[in-house]
Amino acid sequence: MAFGFVIDRFALFLRFVPLGAVRSTPMHFGSSRLGLAFAAFGCALAAFGSWRYIAVERGLARGNYRPVPGLAMVVGGATFLIGALVLASLMRIL
Repeated sequence: MAFGFVIDRFALFLRFVPLGAVRSTPMHFGSSRLGLAFAAFGCALAAFGSWRYIAVERGLARGNYRPVPGLAMVVGGATFLIGALVLASLMRIL
């Protein structure tokens, strides 16, 4: 969430920089949108993590815990995808 906030604020900062100070290139992905997406993703992960913690704790207490590796792959893939979009956006700015 914090990373998303930083990206969004950086996009706001770039709007107020004088036009000649930064190379002007068209952006395919808005940094502000990506920052908001990262923050929303962080909020969703916090809620998902809480739910998953409770489910694992109950499974361990009952003695029937089963790991779900597919969930880790989905979360990791989504994090990588959003991070790659942020990187692509920042490379176009700088």
